[in-house]
Amino acid sequence: MRKTAFFALCIATVLAVAAAMFVSNQRAPESELAQSALFPRLADHINDVARIEVKSKDHKTTVRKDGERWVIEDRGGYPALFDKVKATVVAVADLEVLEPKTSNKELYPRLGVEGIDAEPSSSVLVNLADGQSKPLAALLVGKPRSGGPLGTYVRRPDEPQAWLVRGQVEVSADPVEWMERELLNIAPERIREITIEKAGEKPVRVFKKEPKDKDYVLADLPKAAKLKSQLTLNGLANALEQMRLDDVKKRAGFELPKGHTVTTLRGFDGLVAVVQSALIDDKTHAVFEFSYDAAAAAEPEKKPAASDQATATATAAGAEKPAGAPEAPTAPGNAPKSEVPAPEPAKPSVADEVATLNAKVAEWVYLVPTYKGKLLAEGLSDLTEPEQPEPKKTSPKSK
Repeated sequence: MRKTAFFALCIATVLAVAAAMFVSNQRAPESELAQSALFPRLADHINDVARIEVKSKDHKTTVRKDGERWVIEDRGGYPALFDKVKATVVAVADLEVLEPKTSNKELYPRLGVEGIDAEPSSSVLVNLADGQSKPLAALLVGKPRSGGPLGTYVRRPDEPQAWLVRGQVEVSADPVEWMERELLNIAPERIREITIEKAGEKPVRVFKKEPKDKDYVLADLPKAAKLKSQLTLNGLANALEQMRLDDVKKRAGFELPKGHTVTTLRGFDGLVAVVQSALIDDKTHAVFEFSYDAAAAAEPEKKPAASDQATATATAAGAEKPAGAPEAPTAPGNAPKSEVPAPEPAKPSVADEVATLNAKVAEWVYLVPTYKGKLLAEGLSDLTEPEQPEPKKTSPKSK
């Protein structure tokens, strides 16, 4: 190899190595930072978290541990979703620093870390504490990073430095977002009778004679009146199906206004639901109470016992076989197995269901969706309309 070519190759090699070292050194700080947690000590104290406080410009929620459960302080101790609590704490503990961002207050709004007292503000402040209210972590959650791997802009509230971190904290300061929104789910097929009592109006009573009946009947239909819609009448039985809550209030010390509506739904199986409701500040407030009427429960259909059914099947099979016919040989390994199907888990009785429902709703007033409130408060004027007399037919005048 010629000397000039050899030296050129050496110089190229040195330059390549130097470039690689430069790139490596440039990336080293980010790589090292990425391996550090935003809250290094939180992972060792994750089970000590007993209080979560979340604040935004418009909302505030405090969730705390109460024995073995978590409750929402801002809603009188209403149960909080444990999965939501767990996800929040783990998400904060898992945040890893990717790189430092701005320390300039003027640039905070671009990242959403301006703080909840700024105007306007998109930040969410999250505080984690132990059972003695000792702080374990505090951060302002800003905007998610646009593009690239999952990341979020955050800032510790007592520090000017903002950070880009790996991970995401999906958290809301609205107390309702920490609740189980599904309240009740009583199928309309179970409902035999509905009565709606509104102050100053004749009670509404709607019923079916048999579960198989397609339509409900409006009792005591006024003279010269007709149903507006059979579909609307049938829809009253949907009042407690997929009933969701919009918010809750503590029942202690709460009184519904005089003249509130009382709606009673009775089931073919003996379930009785009494709902007292009223429109307060354009929101339907409802109180629920359940009971079991054993006398009204429909007689369950009797099914043949498994042993009786097996006997009947065997008898029928024996009757079809000609007398004296030899038994069919059984191939090795194909011997019939005596398989007993696993019993289905027993469904709770209606009485047990009632006890569970009352334990759930007894202490609370529920704010329910408007369309559900309307179903609970339909009056005769909502369900009927005057029947128009048929126009008299006149014969044309003879010319």
